[in-house]
Parts: sequence; structure tokens; C-alpha cells
Amino acid sequence: MNPHKIASSTVGLIVFVVGIGLLIYTFALAFSSLSHPITFTQPAEVTSYLLGLLKSIAYLLVMGLCATLVAVMGLKMFHSG
Repeated sequence: MNPHKIASSTVGLIVFVVGIGLLIYTFALAFSSLSHPITFTQPAEVTSYLLGLLKSIAYLLVMGLCATLVAVMGLKMFHSG
């Protein structure tokens, strides 16, 4: 087999595994950040919490999208090799 194809497939597999690892990390981070019970004493705390929650969800969506793109690029590299 061609050494270029072996190297391309190996790098593609490594990139795919890194992408899957990033997805697992993202889901673990989302689970840990959203699994705590919350109590509020004043309405201002609710607004502050909701804004922080929306910010965290946006970050998690971006992280998940980037991890998915890395995994897809790894698969493309693997199949092109």
C-alpha cells in the first residue's frame, strides 16, 4: 500500500478521534453545568441566571459545532486516503 495513503488514513483517524473526544467533553461540560439545583431569593437573580444560562448554551453550541466539524474533517481525510 502507498505510504501516503497510510499516513493520510492515520491522520484522518486521529483527527476523527480528537473530534469525538471534543464532543464527549462538550456533553460532559453541559451535563455538569446544568445538573445543579438552583434557588432564587430575588427576581434580579433570575434575570442574571437566565442571561448566564443563555451565554453558556451559546458557548456549548459553538463548541459542539466545532467538534462536529473536526470529526467530519477527520472522516473525509480518512476516506480520501
